[in-house]
Formats: sequence, C-alpha cells, structure tokens
Amino acid sequence: MKVLMAGGGTAGHINPAIAIAKHIRSKHPDAEIRFVGTHRGMEEDLVPKEGFRIDFIDIRGFKRKLTLYNVGSVKAVFTSQREAAELLDDFGPDVVIGTGGYVSWPVLHMAAKRGIPTAIHEQNAFPGLTTRLLSKEVDVVMISFDAVRPKLKKCRRIVLTGNPIREEIIFTSSARAKEELGMTDKPILLSFAGSLGARVMNENFISFITKTCADRKFYHIHATGTRGYLWVPDKLKEAGFSAEEYPDVQVREYIYNMPQLLAAADVVVCRAGAITLSEIAAQGKCAVLVPSPNVTNDHQNYNARAFSDIGAAKIINESDLSGDLLKREIYALLDAPEKRLEMGRRAQSLAVLDSNERIYETIKSILK
Repeated sequence: MKVLMAGGGTAGHINPAIAIAKHIRSKHPDAEIRFVGTHRGMEEDLVPKEGFRIDFIDIRGFKRKLTLYNVGSVKAVFTSQREAAELLDDFGPDVVIGTGGYVSWPVLHMAAKRGIPTAIHEQNAFPGLTTRLLSKEVDVVMISFDAVRPKLKKCRRIVLTGNPIREEIIFTSSARAKEELGMTDKPILLSFAGSLGARVMNENFISFITKTCADRKFYHIHATGTRGYLWVPDKLKEAGFSAEEYPDVQVREYIYNMPQLLAAADVVVCRAGAITLSEIAAQGKCAVLVPSPNVTNDHQNYNARAFSDIGAAKIINESDLSGDLLKREIYALLDAPEKRLEMGRRAQSLAVLDSNERIYETIKSILK
C-alpha cells in the first residue's frame, strides 16, 4: 500500500500526520509512506526525524493586506498544483491523507481530480480554511468535535474520529520517564510557547524563571519555539539567569522527546491547541492553559473551556499573564499533589484513546 501524507506549517498539523502514518505502518509494515510539505514549515525538520521521506512543493498563504507577498502566493496556487500532479505521477499513491496547513490543498485537490481516494482530518472545533475548501472534494472528512458538522456543508461523508495520538504518548509511563531523565527527586514543570514561539508566553516565562530558579524546588523544562529561541536565551542572560548556575532549568528551542517529557511532567503550562490537549488528556496531566487569542474563531478558548469546565485545567487569559501570576498558579499545583492527581484524572476522562484505530478504519473504507 502506498500512502501520501500532506500536512505542514506548525506541529499542530504535522504531529497528527506522523501519528496516522505510524499507525498505518504498525498495521502494514511493508506500506510505502511519503510526506509532502513546504520548506517554510516545521515538517522539513520533524518528518525526517521520524524516519519518513518528505517531498516539497511551493505553496503559501495570503497576507490580509495588499503586498507583493500576495503576488507570489497567487503564483504558488498554480505552480503548486503542477508540482502536486508531478508528485502523484511519480509516487502513484493508493490514498492521500491531509491534516491541514496550506500544503494539503493542492495535493488533495489534484488527487481528488484524478479519482485517488482522499481523506482530510480536522483537529479543531472550528474547521480551518483548507478543510473547508477541500470538504466538497475529498471522499471523507474526519473530525474531532461534533460541533464541526454544521460548519461543513455538502460533504460526501463526515466521520467523528477524535484526534490522532502518537502511541508513545499513550504508552509511556511517568515513573519510567522520570528515571530515564534522572529527575526522580523533585516535581517536573513542563512549559512550551508553541512550535513557533508565542512572544507573550516567552516574555512572561523569562520573568517566571528569574523569579523561581533560585528556589530549586522543581525541575523546569521550557521550550521557546523556533522564533523564540532567537532571543529568549539572550534575554535570560540579561536578566541574570545562568544555565550553568541553575541546571534544574532547561531552555530548549523545541521538544523532540515530547512523549517522554509529557509523561514525566507533574504540571504542564501551554497553549490550548487541539492536539496538545488530546495528548495531555491521554497522559492524564493537570495543566495551566493560556489560549491564543490570535486564532480563527477563538477556537483555543473553546478547547480550554472543555478542560476547565470539568476541573481538569486552570485557564490564564493572555491579557492577564505575568510572571507573578504564573508563579502563584504553578506553585499552588506543585504544592498540592492530590489536587494534581484529581485534575489529571478529570483530564483523562476527555481522552479518545482509540482515535488512531478509528482513523485507520475510515481510511480503509475509502480504499479501492
């Protein structure tokens, strides 16, 4: 079986594609699986690390104002379709699966025109532009929230599958992860500012780190994101933080071993992207969520409310964020292990642990 995966831009689109590809490979070890992405997204880095081949086409989004960039975007609409057609001719896939991002559109559009079985997966409660454009062309749209149904009209078929979860997330144990990391004597705080790096999150974690590093009461791993790493380490040094003096605090660009770190973490602080929350639920972790206000239809706020409404997470609005508030909320959880466990149990009640199998069965159903 030949499978072509199309998804890119941020980790929120790439990790679901990797999870789906790994599950297919577990069922069909001889399956030939390729990815297609762009050189502008994180897929160029993340996909090869997971052992998959990736090809590239040129496609990009549009700015909301008139710029020369948009001229290039218009050109890319046409060139990307030609490049996608060449990829399809070269590979000859049995099925093409998209997980969002601009790169999904030309690949699935051309595959659908050729009669190749196609499926797209939507992670969020409000469908993205790519999903909305492709929903009338593909054989099936796989969704993670029932609320998406009325927003996608004239689909051939919609199937509720939940979000794909990397199997390492589900099966990695907390105790083993802590031992592997050598962090068994103190709680572990895991924080990350998104795959690209939200500036507001990073600025306030610089404040948090400088206020708390001398306490030495917990381990702290913070991922700045790709853009954040260009300036956060320097700002920390300017604020008096020394990585050599405070080895319990690790500042990274990106977390490549997320299954291990998420399993080990006692408290997680992050945005409220759909895939991140699905993984937090699968591991049963208590979380402090800072929903991004800069996303379509405020869907991260809705995602976060699903957790906070049942007592599975605390929410801090970005407009209220400060180093002092982070310290107050995080310390309240670090000092209350029973509360952390209860919040984790409530988070786990939201997990859909068979989502990978649901997605696999849906893909099988459209194969010719």
